[in-house]
Amino acid sequence: MEYEIGAPGKAYTDWAAQMVVGLNTSFPWILCKQDDAPDPVINA
Repeated sequence: MEYEIGAPGKAYTDWAAQMVVGLNTSFPWILCKQDDAPDPVINA
């Protein structure tokens, strides 16, 4: 997503990663087609 819309897409990716990490789930989160997903989100 961030490749298509630039900085707003990057901000959304970072927000989404922080949100799911904050849920404290016991399974990994994966962002598809995202080469620079923030840790601990898995790049796929």
